[in-house]
Amino acid sequence: MTLGYNSQAKRKKIVIKIKKHEKIENKICLVTGGGSGMGVDTAIGFAKEGGKVIIADINKNAAQETVKKIKELGGDAIAVKVNITEKVPCRI
Repeated sequence: MTLGYNSQAKRKKIVIKIKKHEKIENKICLVTGGGSGMGVDTAIGFAKEGGKVIIADINKNAAQETVKKIKELGGDAIAVKVNITEKVPCRI
């Protein structure tokens, strides 16, 4: 799997490669910041590889938009509102 990300401010390409022996299919993939930018691309990439994706973002509406995109592609995902800077347990 290869993912690309282009920021308006910085034209960088970030590439994530998964080795062939590493299977994502039917595994749970947690993506923090999955409601925007590189997080969206990462979440969609995991879903395309068959992962069950949890989109964790401080902006639940943005996370739900990512879930919608994944489901339109036939993937499986849920959105949760999470602030990873808080020192409290996160529960789904």
